[in-house]
Amino acid sequence: MSAFGDKLKRYNETVSRRSCEIDLEGETIVLYGKPLTGRDIDWLTGKHKKFMENPTANAIADIIIHKAENKDGDKAFDVGDKPVLRGLPLTLLTRIRAELFEDDEDMSDDRVEDDEKN
Repeated sequence: MSAFGDKLKRYNETVSRRSCEIDLEGETIVLYGKPLTGRDIDWLTGKHKKFMENPTANAIADIIIHKAENKDGDKAFDVGDKPVLRGLPLTLLTRIRAELFEDDEDMSDDRVEDDEKN
């Protein structure tokens, strides 16, 4: 690996996580997530071919399952949680996505379709 590649690798290891606090019936749940990477987008568009043109609630749930962590850095969700995430009010689902991951224009709230309706 080149010297520049080594620096980028060290940088990636120090990128800080973002957090999202959710108040559920008086209990606060905190989720954490590192920024999306090119690998994440490749993985997501592999599962959801038109994600970049037409983000869906299904795809948002997948990226949250894939990336969200608890305070110890362990996965916060597994695939069994997908129906629960998809059943959340769309405003909460997209708020989790926006707070955990950088606010990418292609995943803005008004671009996300609730694919349950389609």
